Amino acid sequence: MEKFLDDINILPIAPILDSYAEEKARLVVNGKPMSDFDLFIGCTAAAKKMILVTENVKDFVNIRDLKMENWVDKHNK
Repeated sequence: MEKFLDDINILPIAPILDSYAEEKARLVVNGKPMSDFDLFIGCTAAAKKMILVTENVKDFVNIRDLKMENWVDKHNK
C-alpha cells in the first residue's frame, strides 16, 4: 500500500476555494449551475492548469479556462 500511495500526488484544496466560489456564482447567474463535486474537480484542474480527462464533457464545458480531453470519444469510432 505504501508503494501505491508514494505514486499519488494529493493536491491541496484550500487554494481552489476562491476560484470555486467565483465560478459557482458565475454559473448560477448565467443559468448554468452544476453539481458541487464536478465543479470542484473542474475548478481544480483549471486552477492547476491541468487537463481533465473525461467522457462526460457536457457536464464540464461551462467551466472557464478548463482544458479537457475525451479519450473515449464514441463519435469517432
